[in-house]
Amino acid sequence: MDKQAFTILEMLQGISIARSIYTAAKLGIADLLRDGPKSIKELAQATKAHELLLYRLLRALASVDIFSEVEEGTFAHTPLSTTLRTDVPNSMYYWSLLFGDTWLWRPWEELDYSVQTGKKAFDHCHGTSIFKYLAEHPEEGKTFDRGMTSLSQLSNGPIATSYDFSSFSTLADIGGGHGSLLMTILQLYPTLKGILFDRPPVIEGARQHIEESLKERCELVAGNFFEAVPTGADVYLIKYCIHNWDDEHAIKILKVCRQAMKPTSKMLIVDAVIFPQTMNNPFNSFNKYFDLLMLVIPSGKERTASQFAELYEASGFKLERIIDTGSPVSIIEGIPV
Repeated sequence: MDKQAFTILEMLQGISIARSIYTAAKLGIADLLRDGPKSIKELAQATKAHELLLYRLLRALASVDIFSEVEEGTFAHTPLSTTLRTDVPNSMYYWSLLFGDTWLWRPWEELDYSVQTGKKAFDHCHGTSIFKYLAEHPEEGKTFDRGMTSLSQLSNGPIATSYDFSSFSTLADIGGGHGSLLMTILQLYPTLKGILFDRPPVIEGARQHIEESLKERCELVAGNFFEAVPTGADVYLIKYCIHNWDDEHAIKILKVCRQAMKPTSKMLIVDAVIFPQTMNNPFNSFNKYFDLLMLVIPSGKERTASQFAELYEASGFKLERIIDTGSPVSIIEGIPV
């Protein structure tokens, strides 16, 4: 068989693999295998699934090293499937539920619509923007928040250790979700105080996630970053937010931050950076496909170094440096001018 044609066939199976991972996560298969191998009969009974069809699902996943068929009809964990457990560090369980959920899946079906029109496939499918949709569908909103937290946790450690926060007194995490990154940084820098800022429903959800030992050092503030953010912090950090927006809205967010800052404050955008292909960055392919996700849902984009420099210049900053974190995101440092 033609090797190139078969390679394309394999790549097109990506849709099947993604949906299979989602289904296994939704059924809780990984947690059921926590204590060791189980037969397909046991798994089917525990999940109330059709035994033969569940077998076919797990057999397919095992072919890509997600679960292992240790003997016929009996499955166990592999290093990949272990990440789908809910009780492990860097769990991909909630991200799998988010990425495969029907409401998020539908816009991918309209990728051609976005490419041809430049408009949001999400709005085209659902008749409203993603953030309005999530506000009107609280269960999907919880899935989104948990999924983003799980994705965020993958890079929290690398971010916290790649930048020196020791000279700052107060860090404002703008659009910080449930505060997983802020908590990681505060644990590493015991004299630092933090401000967690996000939309009111997100901040309400964050209250139950703040560790007891850090509550005295962390202030929770609700608001809208298009209108105002907390003033006077030494460093402002905004992770996985700027990429959600087109340049006009991104500049508006940064200008609001600029107005709240002291002359000596630093601005840190934490997002993917699209590097030239010649740099052979290990995360470049991942980030370029994440860029397509930004196209179909919030109509944002991942940016190059020069595009971040242009955003900073348009909003009252100068790009000082870009710091590689050894993860899909970089720290793009700006200083007020």
